[in-house]
Formats: sequence, C-alpha cells, structure tokens
Amino acid sequence: MNNEALLQLVERIANGTANEDDIYKYNAWCDTYRGTEQEIPRLEEIKLWNLKQIQHRIATQSKFRFLNIKYVAAASILIVFGIGLLYFMSMKNEDVKNPLQVNDIRPGKNKATLTLASGQTIELSDTKSGLVVGSTGLTYNDGSALTSTPTSSQNNPSIAKTVQLMASTPRGGTYQLILPDGTKIWLNAASSLIFPSKFIGKQRIVTLNGEAYFEVAKDKVHPFIVQSKNQQVQVLGTHFNINSYEDEGAIKTTLMEGSVRVINKELKNNSEQRILKPGQQSSFTNNGLTVAEVNTDEALAWKNNEFMFKDESIASIMRKISRWYDVDVEFDGIDPNEKYWGSISRFVNISKVLENLQLTGEIHFEIKGRKVYVQKETK
Repeated sequence: MNNEALLQLVERIANGTANEDDIYKYNAWCDTYRGTEQEIPRLEEIKLWNLKQIQHRIATQSKFRFLNIKYVAAASILIVFGIGLLYFMSMKNEDVKNPLQVNDIRPGKNKATLTLASGQTIELSDTKSGLVVGSTGLTYNDGSALTSTPTSSQNNPSIAKTVQLMASTPRGGTYQLILPDGTKIWLNAASSLIFPSKFIGKQRIVTLNGEAYFEVAKDKVHPFIVQSKNQQVQVLGTHFNINSYEDEGAIKTTLMEGSVRVINKELKNNSEQRILKPGQQSSFTNNGLTVAEVNTDEALAWKNNEFMFKDESIASIMRKISRWYDVDVEFDGIDPNEKYWGSISRFVNISKVLENLQLTGEIHFEIKGRKVYVQKETK
C-alpha cells in the first residue's frame, strides 16, 4: 500500500465510512508495525475516535465477541477495528509474555528446493526470493547464479536440452519462479510445480500440487496449461490463483484478470468445462465443477502476506496456520466447523495469530513443541 492509498484508508476509518475490506487491510497493515519504533499515521486521533465507539457499544452489547462469526453480525465493523487497534497497542507495550509466547514459532520464509532431471536436489537460497529459468541457465531473480548448479552447458539442463524440473516448498516456505516464457509464479507453502526447462511444441504445460498464483505471459499461439489432480486450466495470458491442496477437499481456481477455461479431466472428451470471468472462482470436487462470484482478496491474501478469514471454519483456518508455521494441529473438545473471521499479517509469530483468535472468548490454544492444541475456552 503506497502512502496516498494508506492515508485515504485512514481517513475513511476516521470519518466512519470504512467498509469491511478497509478494516481488514488496515488491521493487517497495523500488524506489520509490531515491535518497531514507527508510529502509525494519525494513530492517536483514530484511537480516541474508536474508543468512544467501543464504550458506547460495550455498554449496550456486553456479549459481543471479536472475530467469532456468531457475534459479528450483531455488531458494527467499527468495533472490530477498535478492538483490533487496542489489541495492537496493548501488544506493543506488553511486558509480560503471554503463555503462547513461551513456545513461540516464527513465521515461514523464502525456502524451496529445485529437483533436476538427474534427481539432484538443490536447496535454493533463503536470502533470495525467486528463481529465474532462463535460456542461458538458472539464476536468482536478483541476477546472481545458483552456485551449486552445474556450470557447463553439458550438465546444465536449461542449456543442453529440454528436461522437466520441479520446484518444491516445504511447510513454512514460499518462493517465486519465472519460467522460460516470462510467466511469473508464486508458490505457497507445501507446494510443488513441475515445469520444463524450455517450452517447446504448441502448448506450455506445468503441473501443480498445492497452491500457486500465476501471472501468465501472453502468447496466443501457445496456450498455457496448469494440470492439478484431475483438473486442467487453459489460458493464453492472465492472472489467477489455484488452490489444490489434498486436504482441502476441492480445487479452487480464482480469476483476477483475463479469462481461463477450467476442465474436468475425469470425464471423457472433457465434457464438463467452465470459462471464468474476473472475480469468479471455480470449485472442483467429486461432484463436478461449480462457479461463484467471490472476493478475490481472500484468495490472494497469502500472496500479499496476509491471513484473511471470512466466515471460515476453525478447521480450515488451522490448516493454513499449519502449513505456514510448519506445525501439527490437534482439536480437543471444540467444533472444527465453528466459523470465524479476521485478518492479520503472515509476518508475525504464531502466538500473535492465535492470540487474535482467542479474543473471541470462545477458543483456547496451547503450543507444545511444534504442535498446537485447539481447545474450547473454559469460563
């Protein structure tokens, strides 16, 4: 967010015209200031204004709970922002550690491996953010070379011949790729992409397992195809996100720009197809393909370094947390279908995310090693 957009956002919040998405964006932005000496623009004015709103609402709605979807419907979004802001301020000045912070876990980072056709695996640098697959070799996106990559044209797969490569991120890892045609791809945690060192033939084909955001280089003559499980997405040049994690139960393709064709490959002759327009999301399950209008900010939140939950089950939320923080999750006496909503930066430690969820008063967390226990809050 540039300064002008930020100031406009602050102005809408201060004068009471902010909508729900504005609140999400501002709270996520506030989270990036934790632990720094920087001050949020016009913080005192916003804080005082929201305090008045909070005092009035709390006096009449004592049972309101932050983040739990059951209570949000009855409360103003101003309260959501106000409590979120006060929480941020309290965390900035907190001297006593919350129990969750004792066994805190840092967020994920740039981390990935590249597997060559020979089976050789290269650990990509965690000080770099992306890999470029070019006609003259493999480099990082800052121009530096992969020091462990074979340097001779005889051994370098991107020079000598066209071979399949695989980039993989572990839990707690993310990485960017630039393919030979200029297509840009962002891999989310616990994901992999199989792609050629050079595109040849009439189609540009890659295979995805997990989640990735694509900005496909335009080429009307050579369609770009993403294969994942039994789904195929065909494009010419566009921006879209695909979530194909095995444990999500559905492959979700969300279109931001252009047009894509989503095909059910389970059926003969590709008889089930859907063409998406910007702002639409397809969901591919055992029951086939469906299409709906969605808020694309939610699908892109991970790429923009945010967690964004809207009417989302705690089970789904914890799957995202598990992948990003590389933790296992166990539910104990709580309904995994309970719905919550909220937004927070993915750059913060896991304790901050869990503390935000605990503000509902409905849920409690414990961290033991790399395992998070999700429990019902006892009154």
